Amino acid sequence: MTISFGRARARCGLAACLGFVVFASAPVLPSGSIGASSDDPSLFELEIPELGRPPSVEALQRIPSASLTRLVVHIREPLASKVEYGAIRPKLNADAVATVTAGSRSQNGKRLEIRLDQVAMYRLVPGRNVLEVEATDVRGRVHYANFVLVTSTDNRTNFEFTVDRVEAAGPIGTASTAQAPPDVVLEEPEGDVVVPGSGGTVQVRVAGQVTSAAKISSVTVDGVAVGRQPSATSARSLVLSADADRWPFAIAVKARAGTTIAVVATDASGNRTTVRIPVRTAEPAEKFQGRKYALLVGISAFEDSKITQLKYADDDARAVRSFLQTPRGGGFAAEDTLVLVDRDASLSAVRRAMSEFVSRAKPDDLLVIFLATHGTHDPYAPQNLYFVASDTKVNDIAGTGYSMTEFYSQLQQNCRARRMVLFVDACHSAGIIEPVPGARLLTHNLVSLYAEKLLYAGEGKAVLTASDVSESSLENAKWGGGHGVFTHFVLKGLGGKADRDRDGLVTVEELFGYVRQSVRTETEFKQNPRLLVSSNGRLALSTVAQAPPRRSGKS
Repeated sequence: MTISFGRARARCGLAACLGFVVFASAPVLPSGSIGASSDDPSLFELEIPELGRPPSVEALQRIPSASLTRLVVHIREPLASKVEYGAIRPKLNADAVATVTAGSRSQNGKRLEIRLDQVAMYRLVPGRNVLEVEATDVRGRVHYANFVLVTSTDNRTNFEFTVDRVEAAGPIGTASTAQAPPDVVLEEPEGDVVVPGSGGTVQVRVAGQVTSAAKISSVTVDGVAVGRQPSATSARSLVLSADADRWPFAIAVKARAGTTIAVVATDASGNRTTVRIPVRTAEPAEKFQGRKYALLVGISAFEDSKITQLKYADDDARAVRSFLQTPRGGGFAAEDTLVLVDRDASLSAVRRAMSEFVSRAKPDDLLVIFLATHGTHDPYAPQNLYFVASDTKVNDIAGTGYSMTEFYSQLQQNCRARRMVLFVDACHSAGIIEPVPGARLLTHNLVSLYAEKLLYAGEGKAVLTASDVSESSLENAKWGGGHGVFTHFVLKGLGGKADRDRDGLVTVEELFGYVRQSVRTETEFKQNPRLLVSSNGRLALSTVAQAPPRRSGKS
C-alpha cells in the first residue's frame, strides 16, 4: 500500500539517518523467536489507572501529557496461565522496565504494573512513546504486542530546546490535569542562540504560536507579557491541531551567553508549558583531517512485486555521493565511496559491504553510511525488524531481509572508525508490504525507534532517523526535483542552510537542528525525525563558500 501526503509518496521503511555511532554498551534488541503466535490481540490489554480508563486493546492511545506514572498491562487467558512472570519482558521506548514492574494475578489472567516514578530514566516523553510486551510461553512460543502512547500535544519545537510542562495543582485525573497543557511551536529561533566568540549580548527575535484546548491566559518571554499578534509568524503557516484557542506571538529580546530564554504559556486551568532556549558562546567547529569513507545504499526497485516500489531512493544515494565528492562536502575519493542502488543492493551485496568495505576505515577515519529503503517487521514475528534489500521476499522476510540485529552486529564487529555518520531515509507503516495471509499485522513497526536505540550508544556519536514511530517518510518530485523530504533538507543543510552561526562550516548539531525543524514544518508535523546528538556535535561536515544570510523561514 502506498500512503500519500498530498501528491507525495510515502517511503515506508528504514529512514535514512545521519549519525556518529559507538557501541559502548549493548542496547536492548528486539529478540528473536522460535515462532510468534497469531493470537487474538485482546490477549494483551493496556490500562492507564490515573486517567480512569478501563483496559483496552487499542494499539494507539492518546494521553493528555507525559506526566503519567503508572501503566498496567493485562495478559488474559488462555495465554496468562501458559507464561511465567519471569518470561514476560516489558519495554518502554526500547528500554527494559522489568525492574520497575510488579506482577500479580487478576480475575482474567496476569497483571503487570509498571511504576514510572521509581527511576528517572523510565518516564514518558512528549510526543510518541512505545510500550512493548513480549511473553514466552511454556512451549517456547513468543507472544508480542506493542502500544503507542501519544501525548495530546507533541513537542514541536527544535530538539535542542528544553520543554517543561507543569500542570495545575491537584491529583492526576482532575479536570485540569485531564487537559493537555498548551503547545508551544517556535518558528524563530530555529535552534539555540549563538553569541559571537567576543561575548556580550545579541538581540533575538522570538516568534511562534501557542495552541491550547483551554483558553490561553498568558504568554511571556523572559518574564515579559506578549500580546496576541496574528501576523507574528511567517508566510508559511504553522499547521496545528484544531485546538480551541491560538496565540501567535513575536518579540525581540536581548540574550547573553550562558543563560536561557524562557517562553511560558499558561491556560485558564493553570496548566503551563515552559520552553527554554539555550544561549551559548560560539565554539569553533572541529575540522576532520583523516581519510573519509562512504557506503551509500538506495533502493527504489524491488524484485518482489508485492513490495511497494519507490521513486527516488536511488537518486537520493547518488545525490549524497555527488555532494560528498565535492570540495565543500569533504572531497571523498571515488575509490573510498561505494554506491549500491536497486539491483546492486541485494542482501548478499549489502552484507558484503557491511563486512568488507566498512572494515577499511581505521579508528581515526570517518565512515558515512547512507540507507534509503523500506524497513519492516516480520509479519509472523512483529518484534523482529528488517531492512528490505532489493531481493527481499515478502513471504520470507526472516530469510531474505537484512535484520536490524545483524546490522548492529556487523557494525560492532567491523566498524573501527570512531566517527561514523549514518543516514537512514525511509519510514515504515504496517501496510507498506501487503499483508501475508494468516499473518498478524495488528502492531506498530518500530524500525525508527530501534535504529536510534541500536546505533546510539557512546561517546562522540549521534543518530538521526527520518521519521518517528509508524510515521511515513515522504518523497516527491517537488523536493529538489525528486528526493525524499529528509534527504532534500540534508543536502540543503550541508549546502549551507544549516550554518546557523554563519562561520562557514556546517556541523553535526547544526545539520540535525535544521533538518529536523525543516522536515517537520514542510510536512505539517506529519513526519518528525528522531535524533540523539553526543559530544561530536561540533564536527564539521561541510564547508560553505560564503556564509548564508539569516533565514526568515524554510526553503
